[in-house]
Order: sequence, then C-alpha cells, then structure tokens
Amino acid sequence: MGLGVEMNRQDARAATRGDSGAFAARPWRSCCWCVGISLLVLGCHGSGRGEAAALDDAVDRYRRAEATQKASESQTVADLSCTVPEVCDAKKACLAAMGPTTRALAIKDEVARMLVELQQKRLPLDAASAQELPGKLDEATQLLQEGKAKMADCEKQLVDLRLHFGH
Repeated sequence: MGLGVEMNRQDARAATRGDSGAFAARPWRSCCWCVGISLLVLGCHGSGRGEAAALDDAVDRYRRAEATQKASESQTVADLSCTVPEVCDAKKACLAAMGPTTRALAIKDEVARMLVELQQKRLPLDAASAQELPGKLDEATQLLQEGKAKMADCEKQLVDLRLHFGH
C-alpha cells in the first residue's frame, strides 16, 4: 500500500478514537458550523419570504374584494403574523390605508340604506339622521382620499418586499 492510503487510515482510526488531533475531525467540525449558520440564515430569509408573500396575497384579496367583504379582508390582513421587521412595517402601512377605506365604504353603505328609506317614505326628510346625510357623504369622501393616499405607501412597501425576498 502507498503512503497516501496509509495516512488516510491513520486519520480515520484517530477520528474514531476521538483523537482531537485527527486531521479529518477538524474539517468536519468546521463544515458542521458552516452548514448550521447557512441553514439559520436561509431559514430566516425563508420566513420573511413566506410572510411577505402572505401579506401580498392578503392585500391583493382586499383590493379585489367587493365593498361588503372589505372589512373581513382587512381583518385577515390584521390577523397575519409577522416576525420580520420589514414585513411588519409593510403590514402596518397597508392597514393604515385599509382602515379609512373600509370605514368610508361602511359609511357609504349606511347612506345608501338611508336614501332607500327616504325614497320609500319610511324616514321623514326632517329626521335628524336624514339631515346628517350630506355630512356623512363628506366624511366618506375624505376617508376614501386618505385611504387612497396611504395605499401608495402600502404599495411601495409591498414592492420593496418583493424585491428583497424575491417572491
């Protein structure tokens, strides 16, 4: 047998005895550390990617939802867990946009119901609630504008998440 084969056998025997001076034991230990650190880094990035994708999907469902479903879709976004700061910041920005929009749509629905009651003469024109209708419409308009303005920040942060996490 050649010298190279004999050295490998000696190293292998030393490693199985637990000899700390074994040539083969040190690279193995270093390799384990490298793999462990790599898995930790990739695991954290993977968590962010999943959270970012879930937020992006939930916000998209909110956008496509009918007005009557906006509140429940907004709650779905609120219920999403986030552990990655960038995802949590985006979630907060999106909820800041959804809140006023959802409230405005609820006011609009309330006004529409009251208008039907006025047309069907179930609500008198001089009733206090009928007199409040123009103010409610103004409030809904302001809330929609606020939501639209804040949605731009939500969109920007979602784009940043897509670029960062690559989903």
